[in-house]
Amino acid sequence: MGAIIEDRGKSYEYYVRALRGQYGGDLATMIFECNKEVFWARKNQTPWFQSMPKNHIQTGKFYLINYYYNGNKVFCPVFAIDYRVSDHNKHNLYAINLDYLPFDYKMLYFNTLYNNAIDIFESNADVANVLMEKNIPVNFETIYRTLEKNGGYNFAITAFDINKILEIYAVSTNLMYLITNVHMRPVNVALMKELAQQYDEGLEPKIRLDKLLGEMDEMTESYDTDVKDYYKKLRALENNYKLFDD
Repeated sequence: MGAIIEDRGKSYEYYVRALRGQYGGDLATMIFECNKEVFWARKNQTPWFQSMPKNHIQTGKFYLINYYYNGNKVFCPVFAIDYRVSDHNKHNLYAINLDYLPFDYKMLYFNTLYNNAIDIFESNADVANVLMEKNIPVNFETIYRTLEKNGGYNFAITAFDINKILEIYAVSTNLMYLITNVHMRPVNVALMKELAQQYDEGLEPKIRLDKLLGEMDEMTESYDTDVKDYYKKLRALENNYKLFDD
């Protein structure tokens, strides 16, 4: 049983509830299946999930990115909300890192987004290629305030240096229900464990990786309770733990 809902022309809330119902409300199983579906699409690209050049990034769209993040190559599901170029010509993508929002919260937040831009979603339903879809209208300050005022989740907004994006895949609004129900932590932990095995015991990279993995293992996954503290700890750990110098 895959995580793709075959019904067409339904609302975001319908798809999320159908997805949860398909797995009996077991979030851990649902997340595993959604992750598996996304990585299948990464290898076998479809009209709704495609790789693209970094210089074609647009706001108001969903992406899966592979990012060089504090010494690690990590996957992040994101919703792009701003693109800024600094005085020193540094290009930053500002996006909601979907891994930092609880699942019940995402269902409510993105259902509101869907209802506010329903014409865009309905228009995109008939587009043959994700790269041709219309953007969802977004405003950085508005999104920041809505996240801040509704639970204090503004910490989920992350700046990504464009030069550190290793892979980027555009995700259709038709798959918003899928990309908002993945969680890359188990994937990224597995990748870190593979990296750790490449170093001999006692070497500094091995010691630091083992310490990082130990800290992440201590963070009990709280899918069923959606504890805010879990997501804040995940954000702080990934953001502040620098594994290697750039």
